[in-house]
Amino acid sequence: SKYPMLDMSKIMFGGDSAGAQIAAQFVLTQTNTDYAKEVGVNQVSDKGHIKGSILFCSPLNLKDTVGTKTDNKYLKFFVNTVAWSLTGERNWQSSPAIEQASLVDHLTKDYPPTYITDANSYSFEDQGIAFANKLNSLGVETKSLFFKNSTKQINHEYQFNFTTDEAKESWLKMDSTKSILDEVCKDCPAQYARGDAPSKAWDRVGTTLKDLDTTKLHYVRVPENLIVIDFDLKDAEGNK
Repeated sequence: SKYPMLDMSKIMFGGDSAGAQIAAQFVLTQTNTDYAKEVGVNQVSDKGHIKGSILFCSPLNLKDTVGTKTDNKYLKFFVNTVAWSLTGERNWQSSPAIEQASLVDHLTKDYPPTYITDANSYSFEDQGIAFANKLNSLGVETKSLFFKNSTKQINHEYQFNFTTDEAKESWLKMDSTKSILDEVCKDCPAQYARGDAPSKAWDRVGTTLKDLDTTKLHYVRVPENLIVIDFDLKDAEGNK
């Protein structure tokens, strides 16, 4: 009621790395009542209002890293830093919070449609695969991109290097499954592109997104009240 200009019945959550874990965990609290009570988070959104989640390179099942040994000092430091930040405890391996921060076992069929991807080096691909497999087993619409069988080393947060084919695929591939955006914005004005620009002025557009073949280059005029929440946004001091 404080923000009448926002349509809170159509919300998506997403993030990258630890931010994606926070986003996924929040969505879980809003779609699983028992889990919300366990972690002490109020359900502030109707589960039907959350239309999707987008998760990049995220530690979604941290308990899988407990007891894992590596001689790679960088990887050890990276995993310890991430786990410490998410659990709030330096000795995270023995913390009860590690179970709460491990999301796979808490997923239900009410989790929203999800896009998930991860790299095969210095990241959390096995955890992402377990998360995607669980969603699929529950019948949740899931689109995923992993590089488990690739011989190329693809590192954590690979999607930000737009010069690589892998990054382009993570953002732009639209030919495998139904797009979450297509559903959320199906009634928004939309038009095909002409070259690299819209083909006509928006006041002359009579088509909506559901009228278009969205595998072709197109433009969508999204609502002014579309909500984007970036859990990885940094302040002036560089803190998330």
